[in-house]
Amino acid sequence: MPNVLQAISVLAKCNFIGQYQELKLKQDCQFLRRLENRLHLVYDQSLSVIPDKSAELEQLTRQIGYTAPDVSRIFH
Repeated sequence: MPNVLQAISVLAKCNFIGQYQELKLKQDCQFLRRLENRLHLVYDQSLSVIPDKSAELEQLTRQIGYTAPDVSRIFH
């Protein structure tokens, strides 16, 4: 992950992306990393697919700190 974040910083420093895009990309990468870690903890294996059952999505969103009742807003 540090390499991805460093690459995003380089893109911003070279003016390929703006400061806002840099911040958003870094936040999104960190979110995806947390999501990947939680999926690994819940399913005890590496996964590349987000669960599609509503109950599993609700559990996952709670584990990563979201309380939104409409889970589909987060993943779709």
